[in-house]
Amino acid sequence: MRAAVVLGLGLAVAACGGSSSFTPSSDGGVSGGDGGVGPEGGDAGGCATSVTPSAGVVLTDRGPVQGTMENGAWAYRGIPYAAPPVGALRWADTQPHACWGTTLAASAFGAMCLQVDSSNTSSVLGQEDCLTANVWTPPSATATSKLPVLVFIHGGGNVQGSSADTGKGSTPIYDGAALAAKENAVVVTFNYRLGPLGFLAHTAFGANPGNYGLRDQLFLLGWVQRNAAAFGGDPKHVLLFGQSAGAEDVCDVVASPLSKGLISAAIAESGGCSAKTATVAQSFAQTWAQKAGCGSASDVASCLRALSANAVALVQPEPASVAGAKQGDYEPSIDGTVIPSAPDGILRAGTQAHVPIVFGSNSDETSLELAEAYPQGITAQQYSTMVLAYAGGSQTLADQILAMYPAANYASPLEAYVQVTTDAKFTSTATYDACVAATGQSDAPVWRYFYAHHLDSGTAIEKALGAWHGQELAFVFIDLGAGGYSPSSGELALGDTIDTDWAAMAASGAPTSTPAWPKYDPASDPYVQLDDTVTTATGLRTTQVQFWNKVIGRSCP
Repeated sequence: MRAAVVLGLGLAVAACGGSSSFTPSSDGGVSGGDGGVGPEGGDAGGCATSVTPSAGVVLTDRGPVQGTMENGAWAYRGIPYAAPPVGALRWADTQPHACWGTTLAASAFGAMCLQVDSSNTSSVLGQEDCLTANVWTPPSATATSKLPVLVFIHGGGNVQGSSADTGKGSTPIYDGAALAAKENAVVVTFNYRLGPLGFLAHTAFGANPGNYGLRDQLFLLGWVQRNAAAFGGDPKHVLLFGQSAGAEDVCDVVASPLSKGLISAAIAESGGCSAKTATVAQSFAQTWAQKAGCGSASDVASCLRALSANAVALVQPEPASVAGAKQGDYEPSIDGTVIPSAPDGILRAGTQAHVPIVFGSNSDETSLELAEAYPQGITAQQYSTMVLAYAGGSQTLADQILAMYPAANYASPLEAYVQVTTDAKFTSTATYDACVAATGQSDAPVWRYFYAHHLDSGTAIEKALGAWHGQELAFVFIDLGAGGYSPSSGELALGDTIDTDWAAMAASGAPTSTPAWPKYDPASDPYVQLDDTVTTATGLRTTQVQFWNKVIGRSCP
């Protein structure tokens, strides 16, 4: 859900999600390869220009860009990293952008990618020409600085959101200036194709259809490889991190054989490794094409590409939801190329690129969305009815869920439902993903965090909501003061821990805070709990995690 609900912190609900191709070197960098980029990484030659680099002027491989000094860092916004995916490039592989010879003023975010409005699904926002990146660098960065690079994938259920999402007071949620300046790092955010334009897997588009949004992400990572040094970054030390659907995409990119040599570490915040089967994805695409009026056309692809962008977005609008039981229809799928098989199976088998990786979740993921949906709370009867719906109408499963989460054990029936949906979608998934990843890559560490902070200075309602979906992003991007919020000393310390550890993952491939993060071991289920006081423990909600793993039909170890 794109910036639909905002509280005092200026935070928004964001919806959800064998041998290595390269291995981390002793300093956390990438070794075992030449750093080259394959087609999905965006292998594009450089472009000639007479412009000379200077303070705030960077020569990218496509052309020069002029940044602006803001909040202690150089900001370069709206840089085209790929060709506009329009016309014949709609539902096609991401392609290099044309060269530009004169300096591009990189002073404003690019357009968000096409999507329906979360508050009015008959309204369309954004445009197809949307593949832009934003880069923040410390003021002292030069082409020889070799700073760690942090690349962020925004959330929004793969149907909504953008790198320019804002919170309270129109403050950009993912502004990288403070993080770049404090951690002496390069920070990158970007847009990628969403919804039907990003994830429709119709066979009329050619072999291995779908995952166009993931192809954009892989192409962006190739762009980072080619351009990191020009911005002062080190292409051998690139952290890919994302939240919600962005975290799902992080895991899918890690699992993809096309990510070889593109990243050195990864963090998945509140989103799991998943992909639809090709059969399910292609069947949905066939139905979608029928709804679009092109299902029986002699040339389905041409018919669909002839539709207006708005018409495409409105064929089957799908807002994102954090608490919903159903996975969205516009999601990554197993296409045989970008995602060759089930991502969790790839991780378990160890055939992914072995990079240090963190899986995390929050203690009250769905509280903010549910509080907005039910401002007066729910009754015990409503709770039972909602659980039955969540169980897909199975009374047997609903009874099991109610026995595991009896309303009487919680402050309210709504809080009970928050824990049902949080554990089902996030707690159990992050633990499971950490387990399969640790099983498959003993040569690269895996960690598990549990963010459980209740706001110290928030309103009574905010405190009661606990650690909702996306709350940790204010700590990662160092904007706790957004919207007029006054962070406590404990929150400032927690923020320092989080942003420092995220930067350390990029620089060295490991968190560096105290207490030391325990490496994940499937036998003991260790984790670090992020709160005013950072602690470590073992066995995170083990009974509930095992319950949901059984319901979902998965097991680890």
